[in-house]
Amino acid sequence: MTWTPDPAIIPFMDVHEDEKWVSPLICMSSDSTEDDTESGDSSAGGMAPVPLSYEAEFVGESMKSVQVIADESGVILKVEEPTATVFPPVDIEYQILGGDVPPYRITKHCRNFAELPGNVDEVIRYIPCPTNTKDFTVRVTAYMPGGSVETADYVIRVWANYSIGKTSLLEAINASRSQKR
Repeated sequence: MTWTPDPAIIPFMDVHEDEKWVSPLICMSSDSTEDDTESGDSSAGGMAPVPLSYEAEFVGESMKSVQVIADESGVILKVEEPTATVFPPVDIEYQILGGDVPPYRITKHCRNFAELPGNVDEVIRYIPCPTNTKDFTVRVTAYMPGGSVETADYVIRVWANYSIGKTSLLEAINASRSQKR
């Protein structure tokens, strides 16, 4: 039995963080040279045993936007609602009105545009994530007749899209400026 597609191909999927995608079916198939003695299942009549079921899990950090669809035919991974959480900013420095000393502003930091308060007076500095790719490993498990288990690891490489951070930064700046008027 061999895995299809070949898990030795790295990366298995090459995607951008802001795109929708669907993987090919990940499954085990019989080798054309394998006979029933190698498969360990003489009742198969020369056919390699077919996995009963599959499951998949992330090894290490997971991609929250990935849906895993596993059944008796194999595993499909897909993203229908991409998120911009794979490459969060390193730092967002901003100021709000307040404080006892002129110019009466308080400087604060956050690591996510969603954390910016509605009363932001000015965004001072934005430091994007310096990493442009990130690999995620998905371990696929095939449960075979007789209780044996086969596993394979697949690597998904995600590429950063820095225009997401640029757009979010511009939206935050415009929102703070519109509140001043």
